[in-house]
Amino acid sequence: MDWNSIIIKAVTVVIVTTSILKKPKDPTFNLVSTYFSSLKLNYSLLEADLFLTFNVANPNIVPAHYSSITVSIFYEGSFLGSTDVQGDSQPPESNVQLHLLAYLPELELADHATRFVHDVVRRRMVLDVVVDVVGTSRVFCWEYPFKVRVDGSVDVDPYFLDVLASSMEVYTAAAA
Repeated sequence: MDWNSIIIKAVTVVIVTTSILKKPKDPTFNLVSTYFSSLKLNYSLLEADLFLTFNVANPNIVPAHYSSITVSIFYEGSFLGSTDVQGDSQPPESNVQLHLLAYLPELELADHATRFVHDVVRRRMVLDVVVDVVGTSRVFCWEYPFKVRVDGSVDVDPYFLDVLASSMEVYTAAAA
């Protein structure tokens, strides 16, 4: 028997077995904190700096690459604005904190001026936040695309920029 063919077959078996057992999995996202560093009203436009911190677990034996991260803000069901955050990479089998800064200039509030004034007077404003993350993990010949969507609601005190309450739901799906 030829030793080269035995070694090639053994390596092939190890690679195929590892590929099957370690098929890429979706990373998990858990919201850790939310806060506004700035919330400025200028006529009917609102500028906001929103910080979101997530704990992200990558269960794969290879790095996860986040190609795009989009943060969108809604008020009273209307789209106010969005920002794109540069993607990043995460080491294999790791937990990291992902800090997202979303600078949202000139969010249009004219359609909701009455409601906004009411919210400022009662010192409680509810904003809906949507974070979309697109990325890939690759194990040998498998490239595994994924999408993560975080839907949340953030109650903010517009005077002191305190986050009074927040809730988030995370949805993960294989990308097409």
